Amino acid sequence: MEQILKAAKTLKRGGIVAYPGDTYYALGANIYDDQAIVQVAAAKGIVAGSRPLPVAVSSLLQIEDIVQLGSDYRAVLEEIWPGPVMFLLPKRDSVSSLLSGPSNLIGVIYFQNSTAQKLIQRAGFPITATSANISGRGDVARPDKINLKHSPEIILKGVCPYADRDLTIVDLFNNRIIQDGVWADKVERLLY
Repeated sequence: MEQILKAAKTLKRGGIVAYPGDTYYALGANIYDDQAIVQVAAAKGIVAGSRPLPVAVSSLLQIEDIVQLGSDYRAVLEEIWPGPVMFLLPKRDSVSSLLSGPSNLIGVIYFQNSTAQKLIQRAGFPITATSANISGRGDVARPDKINLKHSPEIILKGVCPYADRDLTIVDLFNNRIIQDGVWADKVERLLY
């Protein structure tokens, strides 16, 4: 728990933390701090705002500040989350375009992983959830495999429960599955 508190403090002051998600290790920063988002992009070797960076939440309440959430979307999220499924949803205008890139949709996930949940709860705000690797390289599921241009300040140790499997990615706005992965069958039953 001490490491999670230290990591949450790092996020609050604009630092970057690597943490275990459900299928991969993620790179976390405060989504309301543009400078922190720029640091995450630089660590991945991309230009901030050139492509979307997903966001992780620790409750459905947190998501309401990020996306436009209709009751039909809410019903699907409540049925699936927490778990290894990322949903693309229309972002609110208040969310930085550095997170959404050229799109108006933003990827949001509520990890099942307890370390990720505790980190976000302790920080008190959603954090980035992009994979902790250089852009274009495969996701990593172990802390010793993290490969970035710049190292995060803290790497939280933990296990990705669905390591070496793909995350399911769902464009909920257009009602389609973009990437088949863990729990895709659950999502299909809800969407179709």
